Amino acid sequence: MDQRIVKTQNALKTAYVKGPKNVKELCALAGVSRMAFYAHYQSLNDFRSKTYDDLIQGIAMRMQDMEKPLDDIVRDLCAYCEEEKDLFLLMSEKTDFGKDLAQLMEAWTLSLEEGDLSYTLRDDRKFALTYFYTGMTGLLRAWLSEDDLRAHEEMVALIHRLVLEGMFAR
Repeated sequence: MDQRIVKTQNALKTAYVKGPKNVKELCALAGVSRMAFYAHYQSLNDFRSKTYDDLIQGIAMRMQDMEKPLDDIVRDLCAYCEEEKDLFLLMSEKTDFGKDLAQLMEAWTLSLEEGDLSYTLRDDRKFALTYFYTGMTGLLRAWLSEDDLRAHEEMVALIHRLVLEGMFAR
């Protein structure tokens, strides 16, 4: 992709998290002309929708390689969410985020169960997946909201412990 387009899209995403109310305000915050904006998007809603879809797709890409160990997948997911921190925090408040993330987690869990890995949901699938994706979303939101972010490895270890060993010490 043309680097000018990437630079424009990144500037628009960075400006978007500041909460502009219209295209004119977004473009002013981003230092981008409205002509450049309209060359790629039809409206502010179109921009929001495409930006949201890109975020969900980015999460999906980090979760699709079932050949990797679970910790590596979580590490990649943490790195991506940290890279897109402000956008993730803003978009994860969106009503559809939970539903879209649930679909991703369902596909991911099926892949884990169908692969050579030894992961199987033990209890009612619907409730287990709901617990998992809401927990992951909440955990990532809490982590990204910290003033002093913990290291990826610390988060990978925490997620590993919570997902595979449970949250209560015996």
